[in-house]
Amino acid sequence: MDIIGAVVDPWKKPSRHNKILTRDNMKILQELVKDKIDWYLDELVGELEIRIGKLISIPTLWRSLVYCGISRKKLHRAAYKQNELL
Repeated sequence: MDIIGAVVDPWKKPSRHNKILTRDNMKILQELVKDKIDWYLDELVGELEIRIGKLISIPTLWRSLVYCGISRKKLHRAAYKQNELL
């Protein structure tokens, strides 16, 4: 809704897109990563699609993991400890 006489910035960038994953989806992702430490990203994408009913890309999954504070280094360390126990 435009207000008559209002100044409009023609170079203003459009608002960002809505997040693909909700907070509940992010919790599911965190639980999935805890259970399946040694899975590849494409395997996580497939399982996440089954659990939440949304197909997301690998880059989106990676950004979501970074947002949750999960990095490759942390996953590698956890997988190594789990392997040590076996």
